[in-house]
Amino acid sequence: MITVFGLGFVGLTTAVGFADKGYKVFGIDTDENRKNILKSGKIPFAEAGLDKALERNLNKSFFICENINQAVKESEYIFFCVGTPYGENGQADLKYLYSAVENAIKAMKSINDGKFRVLIIKSTIPPSTTTEKIFPFIESHGLKV
Repeated sequence: MITVFGLGFVGLTTAVGFADKGYKVFGIDTDENRKNILKSGKIPFAEAGLDKALERNLNKSFFICENINQAVKESEYIFFCVGTPYGENGQADLKYLYSAVENAIKAMKSINDGKFRVLIIKSTIPPSTTTEKIFPFIESHGLKV
């Protein structure tokens, strides 16, 4: 099973694509309006065929999830597809990525089942961000990378 944080263009196409291949997928997003649009079976942007794939999979193999603990508990793979807008000096603003990773970490720690989970970053980030910033962030929360 798979959890996808962020249901914008990258996250939604990733989530629905996996669901269309038969995987159970939980989608998590902080934008209530976007979630409501998706729950109604519509997509908030144009992408050929995605509307039909959403219709085929919504509430069957793709679930818009409000309970992060449930999604993380059931998942083996957790994708982070959140926005990384430009910061003040043109650098990537990683606050949404840090927030999503932290939410996943909190869920893993509260579940405390010892299950191995793969964390995958699909957000656009500068080279070496994972090793120089994300790994230390995860380790600072008491998890091994």
